Amino acid sequence: MFLMPDAARAAGFVYRRAVEARPKLVVVCWIWMHFFPGLVLNALALLAILGGGVGGLRGLAGFILAIVGGTVCASMLYRVTRNYFTMQRAESDAAAA
Repeated sequence: MFLMPDAARAAGFVYRRAVEARPKLVVVCWIWMHFFPGLVLNALALLAILGGGVGGLRGLAGFILAIVGGTVCASMLYRVTRNYFTMQRAESDAAAA
């Protein structure tokens, strides 16, 4: 599949917007559906590598990739969820005042 540069920029804009601003609930759910499986798969890959299933240079490369991939997935999930609940609370506090 050929990915157009504009499509890549649009996807990046969506992710940035979800992380920086208060996302809607549908965006939070979409981010969770998109990144949670990656987090689980990276954790399973780490368990397989640490359990001795893969060794040598291949194991080291897989370990590093699983750490990086898991960190990206966890970071996206944390930041989007935090923004959703933090900004929702701030809006309700402002409405109450």
